[in-house]
Amino acid sequence: MPWNGIESAKQVHLMGKASFPAMNLTTDDLITEDDKVVQRWTQAQTHTGEPFMNIPASNQTLTFPGIRVYRISNGKIIEHWANLDRFGMLVQMGAIPMPGR
Repeated sequence: MPWNGIESAKQVHLMGKASFPAMNLTTDDLITEDDKVVQRWTQAQTHTGEPFMNIPASNQTLTFPGIRVYRISNGKIIEHWANLDRFGMLVQMGAIPMPGR
């Protein structure tokens, strides 16, 4: 689901919380320059809720890194880009085998 506004961002968040009710995000670095803010983060979450991408709850605690870039104008986020280790998530969930095994 693309993020085009606050409502779609809320929907993405709610979908994640439904699959991963216990979520903890740690900011590892926060860098600002001009109208951009970059956040490097690590997220830990336990897959105990609803299926995620049609994958039943694994009861696994997943830990993975990510990076977000925000563009700010008048004190509001007006653009957002994100990259996270979704492959690492799927391996930890047992949805795909660990490479080399």
